[in-house]
Order: sequence, then C-alpha cells, then structure tokens
Amino acid sequence: MLDAIVCEEWSGRFFSFNNTWDEESQMASGRNGSGDEYFMLFRGGECVFKQFLHELEPCSETSEFLSAAEQAAPLSSGLLTAFIGEPAFSAGEISQLAWYGLDSQKWFDLQPVPIPKADSLLPMILSGSSAQYIAWANDYFEADLSQVAVQAIFEFAPLTAELVNRVNPAADLSGVLADTREIGYPSEFE
Repeated sequence: MLDAIVCEEWSGRFFSFNNTWDEESQMASGRNGSGDEYFMLFRGGECVFKQFLHELEPCSETSEFLSAAEQAAPLSSGLLTAFIGEPAFSAGEISQLAWYGLDSQKWFDLQPVPIPKADSLLPMILSGSSAQYIAWANDYFEADLSQVAVQAIFEFAPLTAELVNRVNPAADLSGVLADTREIGYPSEFE
C-alpha cells in the first residue's frame, strides 16, 4: 500500500499486491527495474516465495530443483504446483525458493546458488519493520517518509485522505482508492 501511495505509476513501484489474484489466492510481487524480482503466492494459510537476482547464475536444473522442493515439504493446498505452473512468475528464473506450509508451521528454503544475505529480499519482506521500509524507500523513491504515517500503515490503520497526504502530499486520492480495492487495504474515504 505504501508503494502505491508514494508512486502513482504501477510500473515504478517495487512492491505490489493483488488481494484477488484468483478465486483462492493472493499474490505479492516486487521488481527493482534492474532485473531482480520476487513473487509470493498465498492460499489457505500457506505461502510460496521465489526470487531471482540477475547478478547470480540462474538454477540450471530448474525442473530437478522444483521436484526436490515438492518432495521436501509438499503444501497441502497444492500451492507449490500452482505457483510453478504460473507463467507470470517466471519459474525458470530462480535464485531462491521458499515456502511456508500449514501442516509444518515453518519456512522451508532452497537456494540453488548461495545468495549474499544483503541481496536477499525475504528478510526485509518478513521483518515487518517500518523503520527498515523507510530506510529502503527513502533511498529507492528518493522520498522523505513520515515514521508516524508509515507505522500507521504497517499497523493496518484504515486509509484516510489525511494519512495518504502525510505519506505523499502529491498523491492522487482517486488512484490510491482504486489501489486499495486491488490490494484489499481498508479505506475510510471515497
């Protein structure tokens, strides 16, 4: 939601979220404009995460890697199979694949090539730290974000015109409202 407020154009955003990817799933994605990307698919309390870092060699044996992932910890919802079969997620370009199983209640992580910790997006995504997001976004968007406003959104406070204005005074409220619907974020303005 923060990226949608800070950056009006979808193509310029790093983080995106679609609350209604299909009838059963939600999807998150990110891309930095330099070839790095991630995708997350959520269904029934389970999650699959894939990232591709263009500086690293892609997995040369993708089918064997994905087969090993399915055997290591199958997901009860068939989410891994659905994820792998989705062309939009570029399953052939993998630097890291991680998934959270409902039955196991833990994360599994396979990396066909070692990923320098500083390059991995997963820790930042899972940290839930508004301070970490602010530091990243201030650099990425060349913005000066309000800690109070960002923290309110991290706490899932319903959007108001005032809160949007505190994040980005130049934001188009009608565009932000349309984004709240796709993202599934609560809003108190029309």
